[in-house]
Amino acid sequence: MTEITASNRFQVVDPIAFFLALVGAPLVVAVLGFWIMLIPVVGIVLGGPYYLILGTPILLAYLLLYEPKPWIAALLATVAVLLLLGGAHLLQARLPTDLLREPMYLYFGPPCGAAWGAAFVWLYRWIRQDIFKPDP
Repeated sequence: MTEITASNRFQVVDPIAFFLALVGAPLVVAVLGFWIMLIPVVGIVLGGPYYLILGTPILLAYLLLYEPKPWIAALLATVAVLLLLGGAHLLQARLPTDLLREPMYLYFGPPCGAAWGAAFVWLYRWIRQDIFKPDP
């Protein structure tokens, strides 16, 4: 007789490590890169809300489905920022007046987003407790 075994497709996400890595990744990148004309520090102020609004569900979905790798998180963050940049340009083109200024600061988004995504995974994997690690 064959048995039906239910396989759980989802990974278990450590909520404490997720929150600490989500908040800590931009701070780590800013501390390591503040000497570049303070761009990463200003990036926290300008890109932080976008990172929290877009990054939280994207990174959570990624962690639920896959074992985290820094380069994939960096790629996901870059694609998300580029889609946001394209949407801002489309919105600006549709407005009848010059109400929305050129979102010039979004051009710093792809490299900062990639750095924040990779730092998130490194921090998450470093903070994550053993009970939340997948079985080998």
